[in-house]
Amino acid sequence: MVVTSNDNLKVGDSMAHLLQNMAGMGDLTEQVIITDFLIASKSANKNYAAAIAETTTPEVKTR
Repeated sequence: MVVTSNDNLKVGDSMAHLLQNMAGMGDLTEQVIITDFLIASKSANKNYAAAIAETTTPEVKTR
């Protein structure tokens, strides 16, 4: 599954299959994409948490 908006889901799926076929990759590609997305999301959350913890503005900490 490709992470896209609901309107572009079929377009994203067909694009993923097209890229898989062009690159000669199998079904593992989707797992790699999702794993990469998960790692990037976890990293972003960690960075946001660090930024909030280090800020000195009380307004930022309460939101």
